[in-house]
Amino acid sequence: MNSWFLNTHCAVRDGIVPDAKDGFTWGVNGKPVAFSMLSGFEIKGVGRRHWVHIIESRVCAYHAVRLTCVGSVIRLLRGHRLKSERAPRLGVRYDGHYRIESWGQVLLKLSAGPDIYRNTLTLVELPGQNTIEELDVVPTPSQMDNFIIYSRMIENDIKAREGEASCKEYRASEAKTEMARKAFIEKLKAYDRPAHKLLDDTTHRLENAFPLPLSIEPYPYPYPYPYPYAALRTA
Repeated sequence: MNSWFLNTHCAVRDGIVPDAKDGFTWGVNGKPVAFSMLSGFEIKGVGRRHWVHIIESRVCAYHAVRLTCVGSVIRLLRGHRLKSERAPRLGVRYDGHYRIESWGQVLLKLSAGPDIYRNTLTLVELPGQNTIEELDVVPTPSQMDNFIIYSRMIENDIKAREGEASCKEYRASEAKTEMARKAFIEKLKAYDRPAHKLLDDTTHRLENAFPLPLSIEPYPYPYPYPYPYAALRTA
């Protein structure tokens, strides 16, 4: 348990998941066998071992397929772009076996803009999984160094193929994503009610459901480091 990878393609190579895509991958019997939780939100659920994955989007019917996954036991991977206290600092981490307990979807009652659906998936951590303290040490410092080298290789490839402007745009996008993830986690830590209570508010998107002043972004943009992960080398 707690294998760590640069990306989900490495997890496919090692047989953890059969497909590198974000979301569910399926077995030959039509049932899900793994869930790569690479995006969206994750908050603590009602029970001690319950976690809720949340996607908010304009898509309705697509996410309804997740209803068919209820009751399945899957291998769970968490990626560093996931807005969750349990996400790895970098890369993708295999976190063991979870059971999908329930699925839900609601149309948010926003004051303006397009229709947004909130899709929730409640997962139960099965007995015998590693503790949060054990999860926190993965990735190790040497693994983080490897990820930084890997990220720079991606940047150099973009620069070589598409030019300096595209490389700067990629860096800015990565930094903005990291800023939003950290801002959400900081607000979640400061929230003085059980995290699942945030789902009671259907008049705001999840990251805006916190009461003021928690809805104020604590991190400035542009990101204070020239490279999104530079600070991790001294963390």
